[in-house]
Amino acid sequence: MSQPISENELAAWKLETFRITFFPAPEATLDGRKWWQESIGTIADLVEEKRDQLSILGEFRNGLLSQKSNTERTDWHYNKAISESATFEDDVAFVAAIEPLIRGTMEAIAEKSPPVLRIAFGAVLIRHTDNIEESYKILSKFTGLNLEASQCSEFVCRLNRWKSSDLIPELRVNQLRDISAFIRQQVQFRAGTGSTGSRVILDPKNLSTGCRLLLDINTDAERSEPLPTSQIPELFRELIELAVQISEQERLP
Repeated sequence: MSQPISENELAAWKLETFRITFFPAPEATLDGRKWWQESIGTIADLVEEKRDQLSILGEFRNGLLSQKSNTERTDWHYNKAISESATFEDDVAFVAAIEPLIRGTMEAIAEKSPPVLRIAFGAVLIRHTDNIEESYKILSKFTGLNLEASQCSEFVCRLNRWKSSDLIPELRVNQLRDISAFIRQQVQFRAGTGSTGSRVILDPKNLSTGCRLLLDINTDAERSEPLPTSQIPELFRELIELAVQISEQERLP
């Protein structure tokens, strides 16, 4: 039988990135530039439009925020700023990032949302470990399986469970999560010319290991009526709370 995950292990889930997604209703008129200006209130660093795809990028709350829009969906991605001097200890715990970063970002964007059929909240959480063996011990606790690093590779456990929304009881909410182990190695690219050419250099001393928990909490894809516009921020808060509950589970159900 697997052992319960300790409080220290729960606290160790760090936020790498999060995503807020809107799926517009057919009658929606989307002006991505105006949405950015009214929600974020700053001038974007980059605006690029190709065919039916609009991309906007700018600095936001000690990180980078991007908006990618087309006729089918609009994704807002937040990524923390990365510096050469940053260490794992500088990463922000997921629960600690809820206020004010995640909810504050969501509310600013959702309040200016056009009519939508669906919404989604996604996050990538990281737990750093000392070695890959420790990573697989954490996977064993979450899955209830006996996993040994020496006998496993590229293991991914994925599960989707749905429930009725507390805010809109007739609305189905999907709770997709998957967990895996990872090994990262720093790569340097050195450009060259002539006979030397360009080279990719791997640093065997700069390895990091850990577990990755991917969360995607989204509303029913089969819904044909727009969600109540006035309830979109509150519905997002419900999705975020479900993500927090999953991150605090001792094991995947």
